[in-house]
Formats: sequence, C-alpha cells, structure tokens
Amino acid sequence: MPGPLEGISVLEFTEVISGPLAGMILSDYGASVIKIEPPWGDSWRYMYKISESESRPFMAYNRGKRNMTLNLKHPEARQITQKLVTDSDVVIVNSSPNVADNLGIGYEQLANINPRIIYCENTAYGSYAGDGYVSGYDLVIQAVCGLIGTESRIDDSGKPEQIWSTPLIDTTSGLNLVASICAALYYREKTDLGQKIETNLLSCAFQLMGMRLVEIESLDQSRNLEFVEDVTNLRKAKLSHKEIRDFYESRQDVAPGNIYYRTFLTSDGALAVACLNDPLRKKLLQVLELEDIRFDMDYDPRAQRSMEFGDRLVELAESKFKSRNTNDWLSILFSNNIPAGPIRFKEELFSDDKLIENGFLIDVNHKEQGKVRMTGGLARFSESHLAIKHNLGGLGEHTEEILEEYGFTETQRIEFRNDGIIK
Repeated sequence: MPGPLEGISVLEFTEVISGPLAGMILSDYGASVIKIEPPWGDSWRYMYKISESESRPFMAYNRGKRNMTLNLKHPEARQITQKLVTDSDVVIVNSSPNVADNLGIGYEQLANINPRIIYCENTAYGSYAGDGYVSGYDLVIQAVCGLIGTESRIDDSGKPEQIWSTPLIDTTSGLNLVASICAALYYREKTDLGQKIETNLLSCAFQLMGMRLVEIESLDQSRNLEFVEDVTNLRKAKLSHKEIRDFYESRQDVAPGNIYYRTFLTSDGALAVACLNDPLRKKLLQVLELEDIRFDMDYDPRAQRSMEFGDRLVELAESKFKSRNTNDWLSILFSNNIPAGPIRFKEELFSDDKLIENGFLIDVNHKEQGKVRMTGGLARFSESHLAIKHNLGGLGEHTEEILEEYGFTETQRIEFRNDGIIK
C-alpha cells in the first residue's frame, strides 16, 4: 500500500544530518526523493568511512533515495537543475546564507521556474546570523543555546563536555523540516500556493531547552540579570570555567533526595526509573520499603532536617538497588507498573528480536556492503502505511537513470561527465 506522501517529488540539496534525515523520513512516508551531491560527495560519506565513499553515519540518514551527482558550481549545471525543479514538489537546502543563491538554487530562482514549489532552507542561526554567527554545527549550537552550560558537565581538567553520543540538535532540526514541509504541502493543497520555509538549528535547540527557557518577569528577571552580571565579572577576573560552573551550581535551587527520576546501580549493571507523579512515587516507596517525609502535609523542603533526610533517602535507595541484579529489579518494577528500563549499550540493540520484529530496526540492502541493519520508520499509519524503501544508494548511482528520465540524451550525458558536471 502506498505511503501518505505518494506522488510527492523531493529534491534534496543537503549534507551531513538535518537535511538528509528529513529527506529519508519523507521517503519513508512515500515521497520520491532525489539526493543531489557534488561529484566528490556529501562530506558525511567520509566520516569514519568504511570504503572509498561510504560510512555508517552517512548510511544512517540516507535510506530510500536515488542518488545523483551534480556540480552546481558549473554554469551548465543550471539547465539540469531547472528541469528537475519543473517536476518537483519540494526542495530542501541546507547551507550558509546566500550560498544557495550563488549556486542557482535560491528560492526566487526556483520559484520562477515552478511557483508551486515548497522550498525549505535550513541554516544554523536563521535571522540571528551575523557578527560571526553564520555557519555552525550541532556542537556549536549546543554551546550558543546554553545546553552545554546548563548541562554543567565537565571533564577532569574542568573543560565543559558536549552531549556527544547523538546529534540532538541536528536530529531535532531534521524532524522540524519534515513537520514544516508537510504543513506547507497541506497549505498548498488548500490554496495551490507554494512557499519558502526557513528553519534553523538554533530555534530547534531552544525547543529542546523548552522548560529551561521560561522567565517569569516578576519572579525570575532580576535574579537572572544579577547572575549575568556576576558571571561577566567572574570572567573578567579570569576565573576558570570550573570555578564559574561551581558558582552556577551553587545558585541552582535543587533539593536533595531525588530517588524517583534517575539512574541506579544494581548488583550487575544499572537501570533507570521514572516516577513523575505521586501515585508512582508511592509505589516505588512501597517496593523499596522506604518512607518519604516529603509527603507529610507540614513538610518544609528548606528545613535542615529535610535536607539531611533527602541525602539519607538517596543512600538507602541506592543500597536497596545494589542488593539485586537488573533483571530481578525490572521484574519487580514492571509487576508494579513502575516505568523503568535497563541501561543498555547500542551494540546490544542489534540482536534484540523484539526491536526487529516491530520495525524499530530494519534491514536494508547496499550494493557493495550487503545487508545493513539500521533504524526503522517513525510512525505507523492505519490506512496509508509507511513506504520504506530498503535500499542505500552509492555516490551518483542513479545519475544516468535520472538524467535519461528528464530527457537528456546519451550525448549530453557524456558531455556533462567530460565537463565535470556529473561524475
């Protein structure tokens, strides 16, 4: 059965993560996606590469597309771009400001060819760009948006640590691209109007920071301004980042005694427990055979007794969890409907039969590398279903096929190749 976006054609002029992820999800939803790369390839092909032009990071975001090379810097490439755009519904571009215009794939240029085009441009900073903030990647945005500082993790030398296990902001940005494009397609369905969509990494980072970025003027503003002044003075005094971090931590109003939303060591590993309402918290207390005075009506969280109790409660809970192995605890927690899960490493997931049976992980085929296991689709549709294409294309694998479809003769294709327009 076709996907919900069957019949939608997408041109993807992107690289690295955000744009490629969006293109892959649109393909999963049934769209026909052509990924256009320079003859030397998307730079992500060479990140921890496993062959001449392939890498696991590239594979992760480029399933289900047809792959074409095109040197947009060559003037003759524009005749190819114009033909492709004529029959397309969506164009995705991620680049620094003005780069797309210089390459002949800016919004005005393409909208003149196809006024119904949905053109999505993803940049690092959007309208915040300027004064050096022009291009940027996930790590830099983590720094600028306050994520690294607020996370407050440092290494042994006092250097702040980024969130490195997964590209949170790039991934969120890719999801935002998909949502924005689908909204624009729905609007076009009603009005027959194409449009330009502007998205950026910074706004997605702020959404991730959501509940941390709420300032109530009457409660927070003066305190925040005082903090900014203090930190500015500490930096002028050349204090280390660790010293400034310690100052920041000292200002956070965090009461001790969190046993309800955290990780615990067990006798053979670790697990996570998440109890975000009182009924769940009380269930956990029953399981652990503990009491929490914070449920008493006259509880004062700032009293010294309360602080000391919180520290002691954590010690007791940690000791309890260390008394059994992870599977035993999960059995107990699950039987009491307490949200919990084991701390796993990514390598353990590939052999989890339940993940595979339910499509969280799927197998796709690569012409050179063979079977590749990777993440599956994001949603299930009761009527339209997903249309996941189980293929990973090589660099320029479909260039000839696509050019022939769009009416370019064999002689023209040979000339394009000889002139370095395609590879």
